[in-house]
Amino acid sequence: MKTKSMHYAFWAIPVLLLASRCGLANADWLDAFYPYRVPIVVDVSAPGEYQLDLAPETVTAWINEKADFRFDPKFFGCDNVRLVEIDSQRRIVNRDVDAGYRIRIGRELIVNGNFETQENGKPVGWQIGHQAFALKKDSYDQSWCMTTEGADRNGCVQSIPTEANRWYYFSCRARGPAAVNAHYFPKGNWWRVIPHTYRDPYIPAEGWYQVAYYFNTWDKAGWETDQVQVRMERFTGAADEISVKECQVAFVLKADKPGTKRYLLYYSPIEGNTSTVPSRQIEAIPDGSLSVQKAGDTEYLDQGLRYSLASNSFCDLWYSSTIRKVFDRDPPPKSVRQKISFSAARNESEAIQLVLRPKCDGQIKAVSARLTGPRDYVMPSECFDIRQAKYVTIQTPSRTGAGYRDVCRSAFTGRLPDPLPKFAPVASKAGDGNIIIWVDVRVPKGAPAGLYQGELDIDTSSGRVTVAWELRVWDFTLPDRPTCRTAFQFSRYANQFLLPFHKIGTDKQERYDLSRAYIAEMARYKISARSPHSAGVWDPDKETLGPFGSEEKELSWALDKLHVTGCGV
Repeated sequence: MKTKSMHYAFWAIPVLLLASRCGLANADWLDAFYPYRVPIVVDVSAPGEYQLDLAPETVTAWINEKADFRFDPKFFGCDNVRLVEIDSQRRIVNRDVDAGYRIRIGRELIVNGNFETQENGKPVGWQIGHQAFALKKDSYDQSWCMTTEGADRNGCVQSIPTEANRWYYFSCRARGPAAVNAHYFPKGNWWRVIPHTYRDPYIPAEGWYQVAYYFNTWDKAGWETDQVQVRMERFTGAADEISVKECQVAFVLKADKPGTKRYLLYYSPIEGNTSTVPSRQIEAIPDGSLSVQKAGDTEYLDQGLRYSLASNSFCDLWYSSTIRKVFDRDPPPKSVRQKISFSAARNESEAIQLVLRPKCDGQIKAVSARLTGPRDYVMPSECFDIRQAKYVTIQTPSRTGAGYRDVCRSAFTGRLPDPLPKFAPVASKAGDGNIIIWVDVRVPKGAPAGLYQGELDIDTSSGRVTVAWELRVWDFTLPDRPTCRTAFQFSRYANQFLLPFHKIGTDKQERYDLSRAYIAEMARYKISARSPHSAGVWDPDKETLGPFGSEEKELSWALDKLHVTGCGV
């Protein structure tokens, strides 16, 4: 059969038209920091400050209309919301609307947090669980404080009533490792620090230090008791000025004029599972409140992340940035471009996704890549790593956190692209889901900076499809060892979950090789494993720790060869 070669000259005119149209649609986008926006309407009766009926649950529900993965309102970015006032024609009236989430710190709930009130040598309001706890005038200001010596879970505790789904502010002064925190009692377990609490684990070697953080009770699902217990556990040290204050979070708008106000609400979600509160405090929440009406569809800033490249009798072909997951039934994007453009530094790896949607039965036989840069520098063939993203079916949502107790915020189930095996010829059938070709480019340290241009050739049973692409190499070189330290949770404990997935049994060499492969792949992309020295050398059924010699060998390999940034001790 005669080989066909399909290029993109015939796409030039529609590309220019569509690109212009896309540019107009996104030209008024306030800031690319905010990937979502929602048009809303508020009727203001008189000038003044108002509380808007705009709970995190409401904003999150709007965002989830467009999100690939569901966001959880518990992990809401209060400081990542911005209002822009517009007119009826969506022209910007005011970019700097005085509005946003605010927090008010209210009444104190702890009784006798400074230990100054005493009866018979005991602090009023506190329960003492061990004789090692003693009151002394030994605080940072020579006032009374609670001291203890030893190391166990006995405590000096106080239980306080709390409401569900409310923020609280905890603070205290401490000396030494005396562990003072707000705890809850999970069903069938023991007192634990309230989950998703951000606190600094650093303890100074000497002297007094301040502890302060916010926590939320959420719906109290899984709580054995309804109360929060502030616990100073028996670890040698001292504590003083223990405080828990209830808080109120609200979205506050300051309106200068009455009338029907139109806004674009911009929002940038938090990707992790950390709770946040507004950074701006206020003395009082406004008495007046206003309702908010959603005035249109939720919009997502997808400019340049996905676009179609070609369509022929064999398939639809399109591009997707690697920051987006491509689901097996995602349709080709409506926007069209003539070539793929991306960028990278020297000594950096950057990847793209080519997505093929089969229209007929056939085969993708091979994929090859070429790039030529300044001074006719040809990117070496070994710099291209071509793989296929395979789909796996997630039947149970992933879990995270200590003990893997917490369902991740997306609670995703379904088919998801994840494994990246080396590309091999792949058969396709009409009506099949998307086929993802992953092309990774590793830029050598000595590559000249500038623009590289070339082609990607996809050989199919119906002929060759050629895609133009260009790479901008920036004029700086990333160091072998990253300056940004990371500690991805891959350790002697965490890697055990990978073994069944890869059908690895008890063979220690197979475990070792698999763990090393994961650590090396992470390091290639400047991500360090938490415990690279322990991977593959620990059997939970037979060993407590691997022999020191093997861990020393692994650590030398990780530090000297892979240039990881550190390791867990």
